[in-house]
Amino acid sequence: MKKIGIIGLGNIFTKAYLPIITSKQDTQWVLYSSNEDKLKSLEIKHGFKNTERDFDKFLNSGLDAVFIHTPTHTHARLIETFLNHKISVFVDKPISDNLEDTKRLLELANEKNLILMTGFNRRHAPLTIKLKEIENKSMIVIRKNREHTQQETRFALYDMMIHVVDTALYLLDEPVESYNCKLIENEFIERAILNIETKSSSLIAYMNLNAGARHETYEVMSPTQHSIVHDMNEMHETKVDKTEIIKFSDWTPTLEKRGFENLINTFLDKLEKNDNTQNMDALLSHEMIESFLK
Repeated sequence: MKKIGIIGLGNIFTKAYLPIITSKQDTQWVLYSSNEDKLKSLEIKHGFKNTERDFDKFLNSGLDAVFIHTPTHTHARLIETFLNHKISVFVDKPISDNLEDTKRLLELANEKNLILMTGFNRRHAPLTIKLKEIENKSMIVIRKNREHTQQETRFALYDMMIHVVDTALYLLDEPVESYNCKLIENEFIERAILNIETKSSSLIAYMNLNAGARHETYEVMSPTQHSIVHDMNEMHETKVDKTEIIKFSDWTPTLEKRGFENLINTFLDKLEKNDNTQNMDALLSHEMIESFLK
């Protein structure tokens, strides 16, 4: 049985991870927080038997891996600490908002034969996976829209646009041959636009923070079909002028539809197999985000 720690017990953990890990009875979970009331609440409500209030005791409690759900500015320090204690890491995106730190930590994980996986849930969503399976893609369009959102540029790029970029890279079937980035700002960030070319396909990905509505779509075109996924919840698949609408059943949990269940299962499977071969997959998305800032 693997022993896995969790640090950062805030909203992200509570909404996206807690409902799933409580069903993993074959894993020994160890929760860390300096907030005693929060730990007691989780112990009572969800039956967690292993909690720790002392970080050094948590770090040296024999963990095989750790989930990090703390604020971005803490990621680099925590990741390095756990890797140096031979503990594999799952971390919410981004690994760091400093590209040199991201490179260094990914290299450190590989040197120590450990896993460093980033929480990009979109690529694990069932309907995104269906888009990935489409052959001979000619054009891909990724859109992420928000209504009247005012955020500092670096934060918005690493908080939201990095999901757009990672989804784009996942859907491509060939190496990137060229790309360019465009950023539109007016006191706050307004739009970010990414164009990618491969040998046989083109991709446009953008984030618009003044779109009038909150909406996220992934669109894939090939010579034989045109498919669009709306908000990871519904897929319109057109083949020879016939459109099929693919939906989840009413009983499908939101976290399954949005890829979190597959995401967690993938990390646990990698941990079981000690498979760190895809560690570096996260690097290009971080590099592209930095290209916007340059």
